[in-house]
Amino acid sequence: MIGLGDPVAVPHTTGFAALAGSEPGDRAAVDGATLLASTVVDAALDKALRARLLTGSDS
Repeated sequence: MIGLGDPVAVPHTTGFAALAGSEPGDRAAVDGATLLASTVVDAALDKALRARLLTGSDS
């Protein structure tokens, strides 16, 4: 799970905004981007999954 290091930080609050605009927020953004990129690489390397995603076919 990606987080800001404070389990009680609630989105749309000043406390959350402060965390999001700090080093923990930067780290969370990089972690999220890395996970998304890894997912794309996995899909691209799996021939069957890649074909299904490119054609929109479930078969």
